[in-house]
Amino acid sequence: MADIVRYKSGKVYIPPEKIDEAKSIGLYDYFVQTGVQLVRKGRDYCTADHNSLCLSTNGRWNWYSQGIGGRNAIDFLIKTEGLSFQDAVLKVLDESPLEKVNIAKAQQSSSQTFQNSQNQQNSQRDRGFIVPERDINNDKMIEYLSNRGIDREVIDFFIEKGTLYQDKEYRSVVFLGTDRNGTAHLANVRGIFSGFKGTTAGSDRAYGFNYYCAATVYGQDKLKGLHVFEAPIDLLSYATIIKMGGLDFRNFNYLSLSGIYAPKENIAETKVPVCLTKTFEEYPEIQTLYLHFDNDGAGINAAKAIQIIIRDKRVEIQPPPQGFKDVNEYLTNLDSYMKNNGREL
Repeated sequence: MADIVRYKSGKVYIPPEKIDEAKSIGLYDYFVQTGVQLVRKGRDYCTADHNSLCLSTNGRWNWYSQGIGGRNAIDFLIKTEGLSFQDAVLKVLDESPLEKVNIAKAQQSSSQTFQNSQNQQNSQRDRGFIVPERDINNDKMIEYLSNRGIDREVIDFFIEKGTLYQDKEYRSVVFLGTDRNGTAHLANVRGIFSGFKGTTAGSDRAYGFNYYCAATVYGQDKLKGLHVFEAPIDLLSYATIIKMGGLDFRNFNYLSLSGIYAPKENIAETKVPVCLTKTFEEYPEIQTLYLHFDNDGAGINAAKAIQIIIRDKRVEIQPPPQGFKDVNEYLTNLDSYMKNNGREL
């Protein structure tokens, strides 16, 4: 981005031709280049996390549940992250250079309008894994997660573990996906002041936000069960529910898939999610999966598919009770739910 001028006063000048370049990058292309998981929806696409966020390959998008839409990636960043026009242009140019978008388009055939997940991962690794810079504190993040019902001890535990922190630039929540040695390979970002959800460039989707209780402390029996979620927020919510039930949440194992995947119509052709495949490689002790996916079509279908295609392990489907979309919604309404059903935590 050497052709963008920064003055001594700190102001940035973006040449008109660079602005036009940024405006030509649609949200679909931007998401493909930044590794956001997309799912086919009729003639268009939606993200794995938001089936009401619909994208067209011509660049236009509509987020029906939020009542917003736009013509390109700039519009999306302004409306969901609260960026200024200039900052949105800079972010689009930095993460989705036009020449890379054109290369991606040239590689697409008429029957395949986006790169498969493996090509996305390879492209990300070529650009290098980007980890958002840590802020000097986590105040906004802690407030946000607490308002979502997450227990403060659970929040502090993952902060101390180093896999949960507040992004310095946008004050977003960052969830790191690490391997068994603690090395980060993926960064999920959740906007605090917007509904933005995404994965940073270079992230390896074979990893997800996770916690495994140490075998050296608790013994290998603790590693035999793994609780699996669509999103990191649901993982933290379930850990909170476990604590509310009087148990030590540190004695359980958790994995977020960083979004759900769409199984093929022919279940026999569906592959095990790459995140689970990698987990089985690193933690062969795991024998049972507990799937806590959303109570929607995508979550239900994905859970059933995983239960069918994974045959060498026990798979239990444990969605939140009917009437609750996901684990976090269940958590935030848990007190009233228990009272209405005559139960105690």
